[in-house]
Amino acid sequence: MTIDETKEYITIVYEMEKAVFEQQTLLDLLQNQRDHLPLPVTVPDCSTRDAEDDLLRRYRRYQRSLPLARVLNAEIPAVRARLQQSKAVLSHFYAADVIDPRYRNFVAVCSLCAYLTSGRCETLEGQQGAYALYEQEAQMGRIVTELDAAIQTLYHPHPNQSRLYHAILKANQTVDRLYHSIERAARFPSFRPEPRRRSARLSAYDARCVRKEDAYKKRMAFLCHG
Repeated sequence: MTIDETKEYITIVYEMEKAVFEQQTLLDLLQNQRDHLPLPVTVPDCSTRDAEDDLLRRYRRYQRSLPLARVLNAEIPAVRARLQQSKAVLSHFYAADVIDPRYRNFVAVCSLCAYLTSGRCETLEGQQGAYALYEQEAQMGRIVTELDAAIQTLYHPHPNQSRLYHAILKANQTVDRLYHSIERAARFPSFRPEPRRRSARLSAYDARCVRKEDAYKKRMAFLCHG
C-alpha cells in the first residue's frame, strides 16, 4: 500500500471501530434498562392495609413499565444482530493484516489514524512510524491505552487523544437520541411499534449502518486487492 492508501485504510477501520463502539454502547444501555424494569408482581398474603397498598403500588409500576418492556424486547435482538454484523465486517478488514495485531482496538486505531492523517507520521512501522510514537506517548503518560480509562476521564481528556474523546462523546449523544426515541415509542400510542416491528428511528439507524458498511467494503476491496 502507498501511504495515501494506508491512511484511507486506517480511516475506514477507525470508522468501523467507532460504529462497533456505538452499537455496543446502545446494546448495553437497552439491556441495562430492561434488566432494571419492575418485575411481575406476585400476590402474597396481605394481612395489613400497608401491605395491600405496597402491592398496589408495585403492580402499578409494573403495568406502567410494560409498554417500554415490549419496545425493548423488540429492539434488543435487532441491535445485537446489527452489532455482530458490524464486528464481522471489522474483523474482515483487520484480516488484510495491514495493522499489527497489538493495535487492533478502538483506542490504538484512533491514535494511529490521528498520527497518519495529521502528518505526524508517514508510515506505521519504523522508528519514526505511528507504532513507535504510540508506544512513546503511552510510556510518557500522554495518552491512555485502555478504553475504560478513556471513558472514566471523558471530561478531562488527554490533549493528544481528541479524536478518541470526540468519538466517544458523539457515540454517547447518538445513543441517547436513539434511546429517547424508544421511550417515546413506549410512552405515546401513536409512536408504538407493533410487537415485532422496530421503531422508525432505529430502523433508519440500522439502514445507515448498512449503507456505510457496504461503501467501506467496496473501497477496502480496491485498497487491499487492487
